[in-house]
Amino acid sequence: MLGIKIPVFSIRVFFKVINRFIFVMALADFVVVAAFGLISPILAVYLTDQIANGSLEVIGFGSMIFFLMTALFKMPIAKIIDRNSAEYDDYYVTLAGYFLMSFVPFLYIFVSEPIHLYVVEGIHGLATAMAFPGWMALFTRHVDKGKEGFSWSFYATMANIGAAIGAAAGGVVAQRVGFHFLFIMVGIFSMIGTMCLLLNRKSIITSGHVRVPVRKGVLKKTSKISK
Repeated sequence: MLGIKIPVFSIRVFFKVINRFIFVMALADFVVVAAFGLISPILAVYLTDQIANGSLEVIGFGSMIFFLMTALFKMPIAKIIDRNSAEYDDYYVTLAGYFLMSFVPFLYIFVSEPIHLYVVEGIHGLATAMAFPGWMALFTRHVDKGKEGFSWSFYATMANIGAAIGAAAGGVVAQRVGFHFLFIMVGIFSMIGTMCLLLNRKSIITSGHVRVPVRKGVLKKTSKISK
């Protein structure tokens, strides 16, 4: 009415800012981070009540096992997937890691002894070690040239928002419907986040080529590169 043009959001405009592959990778992690964020702040409370002779020491040892498993397996897995210059190994190892991670919340329901917790945390650490290297490799290769900072910041912002939403909602859900229902929710949402990765399946390079990101979200192949 006053001659002022109001910009209208559209998917087409959005993907000029961030390419589709990067958006899907960030979306998948957003869903998984938000899901696990539901239980992260209150998990210790549940476990100390659920585990026979449960204590903060037991919870601490469980966290130690998670981080040790992640640290021990992350670099060897990265070394293995780096042997192939194609992307299919990065993609499927990442997918397997996310899928395995999605089962962890369901396993928490059955934890009743310290050894149960240690096994579950070991599985969680292994799953994280599988998911991390391939995810980072795929994200890095598909980032648009000249938009590296924005793309990584977009992912970090999505992850932070997911963690914030999860932290705020987790206590409320547990208080109203119980921990077991909450763990089932987390597992289901984690599965949904894992399935988001399938949206990028057709964009994965299965030959001995990698994708070089160029401006405006366009990806092109280069000659064969050995890692």
